[in-house]
Amino acid sequence: VSGNNIWDKTSDGCYVADYYIKTGVNGYVTTKCGSTGGGSGSSGSYCKKINTVGVNLVAQWEGFVPSPKPDPIGLPTVGYGHLCQKKNCAEVKYKFPLSQTTAKQLLSDDLPKYTACLAGYLNSKVKLNDNQLAALTSWTFNVGCGNVKTSTLIKRLNKGDNPNTVASQELPNWRKA
Repeated sequence: VSGNNIWDKTSDGCYVADYYIKTGVNGYVTTKCGSTGGGSGSSGSYCKKINTVGVNLVAQWEGFVPSPKPDPIGLPTVGYGHLCQKKNCAEVKYKFPLSQTTAKQLLSDDLPKYTACLAGYLNSKVKLNDNQLAALTSWTFNVGCGNVKTSTLIKRLNKGDNPNTVASQELPNWRKA
């Protein structure tokens, strides 16, 4: 897997993981963070954070909401898909209405949680490049850690199936809210 043509369109014409990310960068993410890896010890998370292309991917598909309001399924959100945990999103450290810059900062604050839970469900045999990790973090951000944990997609990756094949076959099953 070179990572240069990862996850094109599926057979029904939709892009998997929201969008085809093409940068030509191959940097494989293979190391789990250990006590000296700069991560959080035994959390199982990859040592790398989601790349800028991935942050922009999530922002593009989530859309910008400057002040808390219900999303299409009625959940209160703000910024680029931040799900409010308290009334009026009181947990958000940025002043409302958010600018696009502060909304992007909020998104960058939120994404490590989803990268970490995704990585925690993957065994050490799974090799993902930066763009694959970004795309799967975007998916995790959308469907939630609990759904990712029990997904066939994770089971197949952990079994050793090719990430390209798994993504093209499994991600289209997650298109609906």
